[in-house]
Amino acid sequence: MFLWILRALTSTLAGLCIYLAIGLLLFHVNLKALLNDELYADSLSEQNAYERLYTDVLTTRNIEQLWSELSSDTAYLTSGELHYLMRAVAPPEYLQAQVETNLALLSSFANGESQDLELYLEISGPLERIVESTVDLLIDRIEATPLVTEELIQGVVEETKESPYSEEIQRALESLSAGGLESRSITDLTGLSEEEVAEAFDQALALVLDNPSIDQEYRDALRTAEPELRQAFKTGDTRELLTQATMTAAAPALDNALADFQHRLDSEGRLSLIPVLAEEFAGVGESEFQANADTWRERILAVLDRTRNYGLLALAAAIGLVTLVYWGRPRAGVRWFYRMLIASGGASLVFLTIAYFALPRVVDRVVNSAWMGSEVDVEGFVVLILDVVVSVITARLVSFMWYFGIAFALGILMWALFLTWDMVQKRRQNEASETVDEPEPVEPPAEEAVS
Repeated sequence: MFLWILRALTSTLAGLCIYLAIGLLLFHVNLKALLNDELYADSLSEQNAYERLYTDVLTTRNIEQLWSELSSDTAYLTSGELHYLMRAVAPPEYLQAQVETNLALLSSFANGESQDLELYLEISGPLERIVESTVDLLIDRIEATPLVTEELIQGVVEETKESPYSEEIQRALESLSAGGLESRSITDLTGLSEEEVAEAFDQALALVLDNPSIDQEYRDALRTAEPELRQAFKTGDTRELLTQATMTAAAPALDNALADFQHRLDSEGRLSLIPVLAEEFAGVGESEFQANADTWRERILAVLDRTRNYGLLALAAAIGLVTLVYWGRPRAGVRWFYRMLIASGGASLVFLTIAYFALPRVVDRVVNSAWMGSEVDVEGFVVLILDVVVSVITARLVSFMWYFGIAFALGILMWALFLTWDMVQKRRQNEASETVDEPEPVEPPAEEAVS
C-alpha cells in the first residue's frame, strides 16, 4: 500500500515537472520568436497595413478634422489635397521599407547581435517629394480655380491711385507661401492695358514684400524672381503669374525651409530616431536612453536563458522521476509516457484550434460592443492595430499547434508501436506454449523393431 502511494505521488510530481518544462520551454520559444522581426513584418504585410493606413486610418474625414484642430487656415489645402500630399510623400511601399528596416535593426539589438540600438528613417527622398508634390498640387489647383474674366471687371471707369486688383493678387501670392491657394477665383486682367497690368503687379508685389507676417524666405524668393514674374504677367494672365510664382518662388522657399532639417541627416540622407525618442518621448539624454535600452536587453536575454535552463532541468527531473517509479518495468514507463503525450498534446491541440478560429470573432464582437464614437474616427486605426495583433497571436498559435500536434502524433506512434510490439510478443508466447503442449512421437524399442 505504501509503495502504491509513493508511486502515485511520484507520478503526479513527474507530471507536474513535465507540464512545467513544457510551459517554460514554450515561453522561451515564444519570447525568442517575439524578438524576430519577420513575425511582425509578415503580420503587417498580411494585413495590408501600409495601404490601409491611408484607406482606413488617414481618411479625408479624419485629416480634415485633425487639420482643423492643428491649424485655423483650412482654406489653403483641402482634406483631399492633404491626403494626396501625404500619400505622394510617403507612399505605402516607402512606409513598408522603413518599418521593415527598423524592425530588423530592433531585432538585431534585442537578440544581442548589435551593441547599440540604432533606428533610422530615410528622409531625403520624402523631402524631395514634398517640394515636387506641393508644386504640382498648387499648379493643378491654379489651373482648376475659376477665372473672373474681362466681362466681369468692366465696371472700372476711373483710374485710382491704387489698382483695384492689387489686393486680390497680393492675397493669391501670399497664400502660395503657405503651400496653398486661398483664392476661390482668379481675377484675369488680360483685358487691361499693359500699364494697368504693370501697376497692379507692382502694387501687389510691394504689399507682399512689405508684409512681415510672410516668411522671409518666400519674400526673398519673390524679389529674386521678380523679372520672371513680371514677364509672365505682361499680358495680365494672372493664372500664368501664379504658376510662375509657384515654380520660381514657392518651390525655392520650400527648399530653403527644409534645408535646416536636412542638416540633421547623415551622409546617407537618414534621420536618426534615437535622439528624437530620447528627448521627445523619454525626456532623457541619448546616452541615458541607450543605457536603459541595454538594461532591458540584458533582462530579456536573462529571462531567455533562465526559462531555457529551468525548462531543461524540469524535463530532466520528470524523466528521472518516471525512471525511478517504473524502475525494472520499462513497459509501464513507456505506457505512461505515450499516454502523457496523447493526453497533453491532444487537449492542447483542440484548445489551440478553437482559439485560432474563435479569436478574430471575439475581437470583432468586443470592438463592436465597446465602440464609442468620437469627432475623429479612430475606429479604422483601432481595427487595424487589432488585426495586426490578432495576426501575430494567431501566427504563434499556429506554431504551438505544430508543437502539440507533433507531440500528439508522437504519442499515437509510440502507442501504435507499443501495441504492435505487445501483439507480436503475445503471438510468440502463444506459439511457444502450443509447441510445449504437443506430445512428442514415441519410437518403438530397438529389439521390437528387429523382431
